[in-house]
Amino acid sequence: MDFEVIAISSQKDKDRTYQLWESVLGDIWPVEKQNFDDVVFNQNSKNFIIKNVSEVIGHLSVQINGETAAFVSILVERIHQRKGMGTTLIDVATEELKKKGMKRISLGSGGYSYFWPGIPNNLSSAIKFFEKLGWKYSETSVDMTIKLKEYKTPSGIFERTNSLGITFELANKEQIKDILDFERKNFPNWYKYFSSTVGKNKLNDILIAKSSRNKILGSVLIDRDKKVWTCLLGNKIGALGALGVSENARGQGVGLALAAKGTEILKASEVDVCYLRWTWLVDWYGKLGYKVWREYQMSTINF
Repeated sequence: MDFEVIAISSQKDKDRTYQLWESVLGDIWPVEKQNFDDVVFNQNSKNFIIKNVSEVIGHLSVQINGETAAFVSILVERIHQRKGMGTTLIDVATEELKKKGMKRISLGSGGYSYFWPGIPNNLSSAIKFFEKLGWKYSETSVDMTIKLKEYKTPSGIFERTNSLGITFELANKEQIKDILDFERKNFPNWYKYFSSTVGKNKLNDILIAKSSRNKILGSVLIDRDKKVWTCLLGNKIGALGALGVSENARGQGVGLALAAKGTEILKASEVDVCYLRWTWLVDWYGKLGYKVWREYQMSTINF
């Protein structure tokens, strides 16, 4: 069968790519169409498809972030798999990305948004597919969850921070400059997320830890309405993200206390489940009762 890789050029093709997702992954990774569109069709995305007459039978979604590109998802209709379509989609996209000056490509994450941080362990055929293409898996990351109805912060979590006079509070306007300076200095890769949150005037989505001298020691983003995997986790999902503590403040229990305080805030906001994306800190978050939800194989190639 001859096939040609083309760019998406119509709303009908966009709708058909969602239908392809439902056909290929809908049984184990069901996703609502709006969430699918938000991740796949945004200003940082480029989408390649293969069609059989009017039907979309292959799709690769790519996101570009500076000199890094990410293969967000790749789909081939089941009856057309093992015919070279997936490899062709990868080859065409990779060649174009090289021409655009990309220095590396990651699987899953690496762009501005993503479905998975890597390749899900429950998609074993995808793991084997990329292995055959020469991709090497460097490590395993996880998503974690906790049901909040019965959540209670374990005793002792705030004991040390309280003794040191460390406090936790949601951000206010007077702290904006200090917060952005903190992120720029300590976590430059996360600066854009905090800057965007400030730009949207969502200061209640930023939780900070402060010393007794009002110096910012750590921060975390709180999302009270996370629109991801609602078909699997329910409609009342919250999330914590970009949690970081400055290097000179580590080892004092600040990070775990930040996570605990953020979890308490989500529970008070009547969120049912807190969802942590892309972490390796299984035992650390486990101290609060978080459990591994899904696991992923991480991989990046450099040019």
